[in-house]
Amino acid sequence: CHATRALPLLPEIIAFSNNRYYDGKIEALRDRRPSQGWSPTGTVDVRIGFRKSGLDVNEAEAVAIADLIAELIERPEYDSMTFGVISMLGAKQAPRIQELLLDRLGSSVVEDRRIRCGDASNFQGDERDVIVVSLVVGPDESGQLGKIGAMTGKPAERRMNVAASRGANQLWVVHSIQPEDFPSQDPRAELIRHCREPARLDDMSDRLLDKCESEFERRVVRDILARGFRHVRVQWVVGNYRIDIVVEGPEGRRL
Repeated sequence: CHATRALPLLPEIIAFSNNRYYDGKIEALRDRRPSQGWSPTGTVDVRIGFRKSGLDVNEAEAVAIADLIAELIERPEYDSMTFGVISMLGAKQAPRIQELLLDRLGSSVVEDRRIRCGDASNFQGDERDVIVVSLVVGPDESGQLGKIGAMTGKPAERRMNVAASRGANQLWVVHSIQPEDFPSQDPRAELIRHCREPARLDDMSDRLLDKCESEFERRVVRDILARGFRHVRVQWVVGNYRIDIVVEGPEGRRL
C-alpha cells in the first residue's frame, strides 16, 4: 500500500508508474507543458539494433540516443534543459552512450546540460528534464531473436519504476524489438506502448470531456486518464439505460 505522493512530472509521464506501481495514488504537481505542441513522451524504433553477445551492448541504440540528444539540444524549446540516459540491461551500454555523447558534444556541453548515463540505481532520487531509456535487448548479430526473459520481481519493478519516473518534462524509449516480442505483461512492452500513446491522448481526452454533462464528470474523467487508463467511455448506452462513465479493464471487464 502506498500513501498518496506528489511528483513534479507531467501527468502523461507519471501515469505509467502511477497506474502500474502506485494504484493511482501519485498526483502530478503540474500539468503545464514547457511549450506549445510539446510531446511528453516519445519512442525511437531502432530496427537495425542488435545486442552483442556476451557484452549487453546495443550499438545501434547507443548511436540513436546520441543522435537524438544532439538533435534535441539544438532545438530552442530544449534550451537549458538537462538530460539523462538510463540503460535497462547490463553495465556496458550506459558508458558506451556517455562516450558517444562526449565525442559528439564535448565535455562542456555534457557538463552544462548535466548529461548523465547510467542504470536506474544511478538515478534514484535524481531527475532530469528529459530522460531517454535504452532497452538494449534485441536480436543477436545474426538477426535471431532468442527467448527473452521476463522482467519480473521486486528489483526489476523498482528499476522500471525509477526509469519511467525520472524525466520531469519528457520520457523517450529507444527499442530494437516490438512490444509483442516481449513476454506477456512485460513492463518494457508496456512502457513502449505508453510512450506511443500520449500523442493520441489529448484528442481522446477532448472527445471524452465534450461528452461530459457536469464539471464533476469532467474531473473524474481527467483523473482516470491521468492514472493511465485508456479504455474509457462517457454516456455509454446499454439497452434502456445510460451509464455516465465506464472504464474497461483487462479481459474486457468494465466498471
